[in-house]
Amino acid sequence: MTSNRQGLVRNIPSPVKRAVRKRCGFGCVVCGDAFYEYDHLEVEFKDAVEHDPERIVLLCGGCHGKKTRGFLSTESIIAASKNPRCLQVGFTRGGMDVGGDAPEVVLGTITATNFSSLITIDGEDIFSIAPPEEAGGPFRINASLYDQSGAQILEIVENEIRVGIANWDAELVGQRITLRSGLGAFSLILRVEPPRRLVIERMHMNHRGLKVECIEGKPTILERNGWKVEAGGIDLDHVKRVIVMDGPTLSIGAEGGPLSSVKIKSITVNSGPAWPTNVPMSPTLPVGAWRQPRNELCRCGSGVKFKRCHGRL
Repeated sequence: MTSNRQGLVRNIPSPVKRAVRKRCGFGCVVCGDAFYEYDHLEVEFKDAVEHDPERIVLLCGGCHGKKTRGFLSTESIIAASKNPRCLQVGFTRGGMDVGGDAPEVVLGTITATNFSSLITIDGEDIFSIAPPEEAGGPFRINASLYDQSGAQILEIVENEIRVGIANWDAELVGQRITLRSGLGAFSLILRVEPPRRLVIERMHMNHRGLKVECIEGKPTILERNGWKVEAGGIDLDHVKRVIVMDGPTLSIGAEGGPLSSVKIKSITVNSGPAWPTNVPMSPTLPVGAWRQPRNELCRCGSGVKFKRCHGRL
């Protein structure tokens, strides 16, 4: 571990780094780019006696290079650090390198290629992929991801990642973007492998009643309205929608075609809303016995039609 002439080690302590990231809005104070470096202000590292979070800023490679070459003054950086670009617009941003081939997306233990929507909830696509707008162009990824409380923490808009400044912490190291809701509490870990692979290593999301939990190497958990699915490994190719939650109904690998492929290594499903014990359910009851009409609300109390609830079992 190297140190300067004052005996100060080069590695900035983690709590100081987090304080700097939060103050700067998780991106370059000048332009808002998410790909940053830590830079000591007013005094070069070789002369610094401490890692003062108030005298360290985030600069992207471009702005840091301008400073090193004298094209960007320290005075301008100090002024920018008092009103960081990210805090002005509400997020830090960084472009993704997406190629002209259909990307592969990994959600914990679910792997999908050649699809349109990774997650659809009651008709809303919260993670979608569209083909290139013109020949030779990139595929286009759009997504809105949320934390355990249902707050939006990250967006992808036409291949541009946007991390909100309201996050407790956001850190970009190497190919990983890590979002935390507290000390040691991970909301999302996203690994980018350009030009055609995106891996959600870890996610604890709650949106519109759907809970999604995944940790790389462990079963991916989907839960809503009492239904719980644990996917130990699923590979999908050429399906339009990977995960669809419509009311209490869960579909995996929906709207396939002649090229569709679904490979399931293991999956466990735990039941949803209980059927009232005083209401018969069998469609082969004796004449005169009560039957649940398909288009009426299900008697289990789920609030949706019988044909889309217990009638699907």
